[in-house]
Amino acid sequence: MKRLSTMKQLAERANCSVRHLQRLCAEGKGPPVIQFGARAIRIADDDGDAWIAARRKTPPGWDETSTA
Repeated sequence: MKRLSTMKQLAERANCSVRHLQRLCAEGKGPPVIQFGARAIRIADDDGDAWIAARRKTPPGWDETSTA
């Protein structure tokens, strides 16, 4: 069974605010959500982890092969 996270839990893992995450989801730029009711929204941990990993970028000038 997949584990589900709240918006608050995922926002903490992504190091952003809940409101920012809600805005991204509303724009279609956030992770897929599961809506159980009018206010009960959850995100599958696998989807949240994949969304966070997809946003990872290597800063210019950094060596992409190093593991610092």
